[in-house]
Amino acid sequence: MSPLLANLYLHYTLDLWFQRRFQPGCTGPARLIRYADDYVASFKHEVDAKRFRIEMEKRLGLYELEIAPEKTRILAFGPMAQQWAKEQGRRKAETFDFLGFTHYCTTSRNGKWFRVGRKTISRRLS
Repeated sequence: MSPLLANLYLHYTLDLWFQRRFQPGCTGPARLIRYADDYVASFKHEVDAKRFRIEMEKRLGLYELEIAPEKTRILAFGPMAQQWAKEQGRRKAETFDFLGFTHYCTTSRNGKWFRVGRKTISRRLS
């Protein structure tokens, strides 16, 4: 029963709030992808991501919910992330784990188009 209750609870506390209150105030496209109590929010502009982090924590706090700090971060991900990583002296763009997969930035086979790559989280394979 717990996953069902979590789904209902987060639908009203997070999903509808994001769609009706937060998203209209964003400076670019924004999207929330949620499965049970795990979610990923994506934004075109960093300022929207930072504002979401602050407002989302306040929103969840109203219902005595909190985020897991070890699972929460803002990272550059998308077509420009690889270029930014190289400018900062890193070899690759950051990755993130969601729903049992590690998501990473890659390109299509011909190298012209951005693509989200997914592979099973390595610690789950062993």
